[in-house]
Amino acid sequence: MNHELAHGLEAFAAAFAVFLVLRLALRLRQKERELEVQAAARARGERFTAIATLAAGAAHELATPLSTLAVVAKDLAERAPKDSDVAKDAEVIRAQVERCRRILQKLTVDGDEARLARAPVEASALIAALRDSVGEAAGARDVSVAFHTEPGAEVVMVPLALVLEAATPVLHNAVAAARSRVDIVIASGDDGVHIVVADDGPGIAAPDTIGGRHIGEPFVTTKPGGTGLGLFLARVICERLGGELVIDAGDSGTTVLLHVPHASLGDRAAHMSGTA
Repeated sequence: MNHELAHGLEAFAAAFAVFLVLRLALRLRQKERELEVQAAARARGERFTAIATLAAGAAHELATPLSTLAVVAKDLAERAPKDSDVAKDAEVIRAQVERCRRILQKLTVDGDEARLARAPVEASALIAALRDSVGEAAGARDVSVAFHTEPGAEVVMVPLALVLEAATPVLHNAVAAARSRVDIVIASGDDGVHIVVADDGPGIAAPDTIGGRHIGEPFVTTKPGGTGLGLFLARVICERLGGELVIDAGDSGTTVLLHVPHASLGDRAAHMSGTA
């Protein structure tokens, strides 16, 4: 009897040891995955910083020629007969120069912490801003853009300027790929705000990688003449805000989810330490 008991205890000890080893291996594997995700996020952040530095330099160098173009276009418009083709073309040039100036100003804007701050935004205001950002492109391709708001998302807590910067390239990609329709859904839950952009285009044949590189990395794109920077910046912005960008592509179109938490990782850590 003692021999059987000892044998049973040995078997139990062996099984328990195997269990501990497997649990440790699982924890190590999970830790490795977490480290890989963090490393990838850091790498994207470093690339974002490099691109931002390059953009700031480009903005500085382009400021003078853009000012010259604005002056020449204004002079041309004043000299040309009113309502003539030359006057109209000059106004188009002036409008595009002003658009370039606004883009460059956005690239070099100061007060980044203020832009990261979340504030209550009515969903209707967010929809109006998104509609303005994509309306011209949708009209040019005769694509219908429909917005939907889930119950409970009437007011969302987001840094509006950054959310628009992240969502706008995603919307433009959807409009460019769509056959006839793009649907945008805005939802809000305990984990934050979700913006879902779905088009009825052909989708992406290889949604995860192209040539061994992941979609969402700089210069990885399926769009002819595209750079892939828009989707990359959208992903970096979402991750910087503590959220994520997820792409789901199939034969029936492409769906992109932008997730922005109600509070940043730093805000949540400060709140937890303050309530501990």
